[in-house]
Amino acid sequence: MKVMFSEIQNILRCPHTGGKLRFDESVQSFLTANGDRYPVVDGIVDFLRTERKDCLSKKIRDAYDSLASDYDKFATSRTFATKIYNTIFRGFASDAFAYDVAQRIPEYFGGVLVDCPVGTGVFTCRKYSEIPQATIFVLDYSLYMLLEAKKKYEAQNIQNVVYILADMKNMPIAGNSVDVLLSMSGFHAIADKDTALFEVGRVLKPGGIFWGCFYVRGRRKLTDLFVSCYHEPKGWFVPPFYSEQDVVEKFSQYFELKRLFFLKSFVVFEAYKATGGRSGWSS
Repeated sequence: MKVMFSEIQNILRCPHTGGKLRFDESVQSFLTANGDRYPVVDGIVDFLRTERKDCLSKKIRDAYDSLASDYDKFATSRTFATKIYNTIFRGFASDAFAYDVAQRIPEYFGGVLVDCPVGTGVFTCRKYSEIPQATIFVLDYSLYMLLEAKKKYEAQNIQNVVYILADMKNMPIAGNSVDVLLSMSGFHAIADKDTALFEVGRVLKPGGIFWGCFYVRGRRKLTDLFVSCYHEPKGWFVPPFYSEQDVVEKFSQYFELKRLFFLKSFVVFEAYKATGGRSGWSS
């Protein structure tokens, strides 16, 4: 099922005003009521074009743009060197935990799924090829990571994906419109995690599912040392980081935690948006 831009305009919103968008095929752009444009370039909707970029934002984007071509071999311990590196850095080399998160999406899922930040799509490509009836929005702050994901999905003829260049803490998605939000090993790279977590709660439907995994501080000293001395200066991991207690307390503000376990310094979770709603969430 190929997703047409005109078909998903009711799900997208202007990230600055929250206003509705209209897709104009003649200019290949999503337009706001006051004429602002978010262009579609090479199949990617650019919601960062008008964003004011501070030094930290630029550092994060540059870091992941430069990492994009090598990301897969580190994330999946593809080479002997990266196996050794990950065994020292995170305490294990296997990437099975990340694939397990993606595989929890039901086989016949046909709803709206948001994957943010999508990275290179290395953990989700196989699963997305199995759910052609879903409408999938993949978001990332790095253009080059998004291009790597696009290359993978297109190679597998996955056509039901909308590619969006955007910030997780300011998602251009309508409130209460998403069935599942997936965040695979990327939440630790978000500068404002509290706002991003609020955004997840805003876009999910009541009872919607938030699945994911990410780094937490304070569980393994060697991992924390690697992060502070190498990953953080590189811009790959961005403080402040959640602790184990933070995960439980902050997630519980918006979600019902159904599944939560820690693998060394990484948390894997399954959470459901509370059906009672929360003041401040809007469409």
